This record gives sequence, C-alpha cells and structure tokens, in this order.
Amino acid sequence: MSLLNIVPIIEEYSLMSGTSDKIKGRVKEAVGVLTDDKRLKKEGKLDQATGKIKKTVERVVDKAKNAVK
Repeated sequence: MSLLNIVPIIEEYSLMSGTSDKIKGRVKEAVGVLTDDKRLKKEGKLDQATGKIKKTVERVVDKAKNAVK
C-alpha cells in the first residue's frame, strides 16, 4: 500500500482536528477536577493525548502531500 492510498484513510479518520480534541480534553479534565469525578478527569487526559496524536498525524500527512506535489 503506497502513501497516496493511506492519506485519504487518515483524513477520513481525522473528523475532529487534534486541536479540538485537546481543547475538549482540557475542559473535561477541568470539570472532572472541579466535581471530583476521576472518570471524567481520565477521559479528559485521554482526549488530550488523542489530540496530540492527531496533530502529529496531520503534520505528517501535510508533509507527505507537499512531498508528492
């Protein structure tokens, strides 16, 4: 499978941007801290990590697109 075949799959997966996930995670974590909800706090941290991963993938995809042009 070539890089050109993988890019559309990654773009489709990334419906929500990494930045949005990071913001959503920060809000969830803050609410979890304020309400002493450990589950919500953990979800927030997971969302933030997911956002960081998506942001990295977005950068890799952009570089791959630029390299193919």
